Amino acid sequence: MLELRERRLLLTTIANPSGRLDYVVSIEGSISLPDPHGPVTLSLRYIPDRDVLNPECLAPYYQEIAGAGWESLEEVAVTLLDDINNEVVPRWLSVALIRRDRTTPEREKHGVILEDRQPRWDNPRLLNRLERL
Repeated sequence: MLELRERRLLLTTIANPSGRLDYVVSIEGSISLPDPHGPVTLSLRYIPDRDVLNPECLAPYYQEIAGAGWESLEEVAVTLLDDINNEVVPRWLSVALIRRDRTTPEREKHGVILEDRQPRWDNPRLLNRLERL
């Protein structure tokens, strides 16, 4: 398992093509966490500031996250939020993780949704248009 700084260096960025606009970037995927967590659906949504997350970097980053020993799904979500906030520094960020029970996926679900934003940044018209997770 990589140290904190090495793990965060896996998250590479590119320059935002238009730093003056507020727009939403949405990335969905999955991570296979060790038991008892199992497969987890992941949804990242953010409004970039200076940089945009390079989507090509996510596979190795998710692999590193999947290899760590996590106590809870909440711990994984907080780590993702902290890492992305640190490397991308978005205006607004939402991280959602949802785990469905493997034996009865239609019945049991455990989800964590975290949100953060830069101080004094707000765009309620844009945020209110987003689909609720």
